[in-house]
Amino acid sequence: VAAARAQGTTVFDNIRRLRIKESDRVAATCEQLNAIGVKTETTEDTMTIYGIDNENIDSVTLSSYNDHRMAMCAIMICAGLNCDVDIDDITCVNKSFPELQEIVRREMMP
Repeated sequence: VAAARAQGTTVFDNIRRLRIKESDRVAATCEQLNAIGVKTETTEDTMTIYGIDNENIDSVTLSSYNDHRMAMCAIMICAGLNCDVDIDDITCVNKSFPELQEIVRREMMP
């Protein structure tokens, strides 16, 4: 998520093991970032993220992939956006951070 906000290009190496977690976290991260207009490329063991050029988004729908870490990733992606956001099955964060939903509501919602 930080790489998406950075200027330029970021390359992550040795990411192969991220494909075999609760979800394919490489593909899921790329799908989430693509949904907000961030260009990504992958190989079997690398992920390249090109810093965001345009943040003019009216609304975005992101998936949690029923994976607590991907749900938290979606929340972080949305934190920097000024738009309507929908994240499916956000309750899966309860596996590792049950207080997160309340913190987000308290800190980020008007």
